Amino acid sequence: MRILPYLYSCVIFSRATWARLQDQLKARTKRLASAAEIHGFNRDLNDLITRLQEKDAALSMEDLGRDMASVQGLQRKHEGHERELLVVQQQVETLNAESGKLQAAYQGNVLL
Repeated sequence: MRILPYLYSCVIFSRATWARLQDQLKARTKRLASAAEIHGFNRDLNDLITRLQEKDAALSMEDLGRDMASVQGLQRKHEGHERELLVVQQQVETLNAESGKLQAAYQGNVLL
């Protein structure tokens, strides 16, 4: 009759271990989702930085034009860059807002 209490204690232990494992799985899933969200933000930020560096390189050229036609061409190109920078400004504002949300959501959290 000693086998029954032993089996009962094994079942209790197994259930407790299973519950701990499920809790750990939920915590890991949450950490992975958080890491994916932060990774996506970092990727978008790096893409934007690269785009800004490309615009900076394009605008810092020394060519001022040789004649009226080339100057007008450079002006049109400059106006195009200005329009593109409006889009970039919106992206910066969006990323800035997202940064604030991420900072508030994960303040003090360490993703290990």
